[in-house]
Amino acid sequence: PLLDLMSDDMVRERERQRWEEEAYEELGEESGPIHYQDVQHNEVRTHGVAYYQFATDEEKRKEQMAALNKLRDQTIEQRQKREKLREKRKSLAEARLRKIKARKLGLSEEEVAALEEAASDLPQETKEEEKLQLWKRQHQTCRKKQKRKRSWIKKNRKWLLSWRSWKTD
Repeated sequence: PLLDLMSDDMVRERERQRWEEEAYEELGEESGPIHYQDVQHNEVRTHGVAYYQFATDEEKRKEQMAALNKLRDQTIEQRQKREKLREKRKSLAEARLRKIKARKLGLSEEEVAALEEAASDLPQETKEEEKLQLWKRQHQTCRKKQKRKRSWIKKNRKWLLSWRSWKTD
């Protein structure tokens, strides 16, 4: 192309002349609203993903904006439908879980619901304390199992060593 053969100064000068011509043309026309596309002057710019190049003609621009607003409204409706569906699925899952808890505890579903509601009214600190106590109990149980395992290994050390040597031979 011709631009490759021209020096940087010549390219800048040609661009400046084109901008001057566009400015004189704009002076001769009726001045309407200035849009972003009018200001670009054939500049090379990278735009983000959300960039939408509207027409400079005002009527086409209004049509494009109306279409874009319609698409946005449809998107919002779809999001709301998905959210309602998600909430419905969540409530069904909670109901199934409540049924299972009731069956395991031998209570009615209403009693389980009342217990859950009472538990949700507890302050957050109480819940954290209960979690900590549960963790401590589980940890102690695990430690007891490890102690039992160690003591069994100590008692049966000779047998284990003979079994290992027999297995490797």
